[in-house]
Amino acid sequence: MLSPWRRLRLARAFAGDCVADMETAAVAAVAAAAGAPWAALRAVTDRASLWGAASFRHHYPVQAGRAADSIPGLLQRLSEPGAAPAGDLDALRRS
Repeated sequence: MLSPWRRLRLARAFAGDCVADMETAAVAAVAAAAGAPWAALRAVTDRASLWGAASFRHHYPVQAGRAADSIPGLLQRLSEPGAAPAGDLDALRRS
């Protein structure tokens, strides 16, 4: 979200950590409508502040690499017998 005013409004509207994520919700809706399994991993690269764009540019190279490095382990866990069904994050955290 590029608008600093929208960032500040969201930061004030929600107590604690908050992430605006519209793209994953769209993928989830399409996958659910098609009956297709899906998973998502997002990396937060900036804060809801006036300096969000600068924060994004600073943190993106490291956070994108961390997310990419997490994919093989995530896929391995999801392929194990008894893995949590899509959308059941609490079950995945408990395993």
